[in-house]
Amino acid sequence: MNSSRTISEDQPSGLSDPADHSKLTENVAKAFCLALCPHLKLLKEDGKAKLGLRVTLDSDQVGYQAGSNGQPLPSQYMNDLDNALVPVIHGGACQLSEGSVVIELIFYILESFS
Repeated sequence: MNSSRTISEDQPSGLSDPADHSKLTENVAKAFCLALCPHLKLLKEDGKAKLGLRVTLDSDQVGYQAGSNGQPLPSQYMNDLDNALVPVIHGGACQLSEGSVVIELIFYILESFS
């Protein structure tokens, strides 16, 4: 007699598992960092050493906001962010079974550039 069950039978699919939330958060953070790496010197010179990112996954809204010093990041960074973040965010939205997920992350540029 075999009573083993697959994970999908035990729990609903989607982002209900904390491990899924962690993986999505990790992927969002990596994409954000990779997109802004070419711009770090300019961001730091412009006084934007502290960066914020909010990702919203909801049945009504899927998207992100990125900013610094209480202002959205300038448009010169948004194309790179869109290219990096949109696929990751939409992949997470496809896994969303119900409810909503909001991820808020803060990044600091610590190193000086010469």
